[in-house]
This record gives sequence, structure tokens and C-alpha cells, in this order.
Amino acid sequence: MFDNSSQMQQIHELYHQGRYDEVLVLCEQILKTPDLHPSFKAQVLRRKGDCLHRLKKFPQALALYDQAMSLVKDPDTAIGMILESKASTLSDLERYEEAIECVHQAISRSDEKIDLYHLQDLADEIMDALQDAREGKALLDQRQAISGEISARFKQLKDEATQEDLDALLSQFPKLQS
Repeated sequence: MFDNSSQMQQIHELYHQGRYDEVLVLCEQILKTPDLHPSFKAQVLRRKGDCLHRLKKFPQALALYDQAMSLVKDPDTAIGMILESKASTLSDLERYEEAIECVHQAISRSDEKIDLYHLQDLADEIMDALQDAREGKALLDQRQAISGEISARFKQLKDEATQEDLDALLSQFPKLQS
């Protein structure tokens, strides 16, 4: 039988040391244990999802967060922590509106001030990324519009120059006009 608190402590320490592959192995071992309490299983799934997020395996991480949330019932504060993790992953996928929605859902499920501070930091990061993405899109649109205008003007100048050159050439050689 696993000691849940010592197992979570070990997962926590390895995770914060950046030893994600080791955390994944440990999570798999724990998840094979029969009769795990749903809330504990959800915590393990969340941390496994966090590791996958760090390893840039975003779709797998999102699936684990959804699985973890299905195991816990409101008002379990674990849902808030899972939603926070999911929001971070969605943000990294540039799915900012969905990420903000997860933050909104997590706020009402957070009972600790430190969790609310984390959510505020995460919301600020998401909003900054969303603003950058919107500004970046606007800049890209402006850049494309300017490039299009420049290309059109080059073509116009080329066409005008060709006609001017032809007129100048014909004026120098009147016999070519006939």
C-alpha cells in the first residue's frame, strides 16, 4: 500500500527539480495501485499532465486534466488546481479564450490565498499573451497590406516606366512608329 502523502511529496520534489520523466514513471506506478481515492488519483493525473505539458505534449496533458476533473466532485479544491494547470496548457496552445474560461472556473473553487495569487499571475500571463497575439496579428496584417501596396506601386512604376521608355525610344527613332 502506498503512503499517499509521501508519494505526492516525492512527485512534487522530482517535478520541481525538472525530472519529468521520473515523475511520469512514478505516476504510472501509483496509478496502477488498486482502490486509489479519486481525489488522490486526480492529483496524480494532474501532476502527470503537468509533466507532459513541460515536455510539450499538450494534447495528452489536456486529456489527463479532463480525466482528473471527472474523478473529483465539487466543491473539491483539487478541481481549481486542475483547471489552473489546464489553463496554462491551453495558453501555451494559444487557445487564450478557453484558458481564461478555465481561470474563471478555478477562481470560485480556490480556498487559499496563494492559489488566488497563482491564478492572478496566470491570468496576467494569458492576457499578455493574448494581447501580444492580437497585436502581432494586427502588425502582420499591416505588414501584408503595406507589402501589397508596395508591390502594386512597383508594378505601376514598371508599367509607367516601360511606356515612358517606349515613348522616348519612338521619339528618337521616328521611323519605328510606322
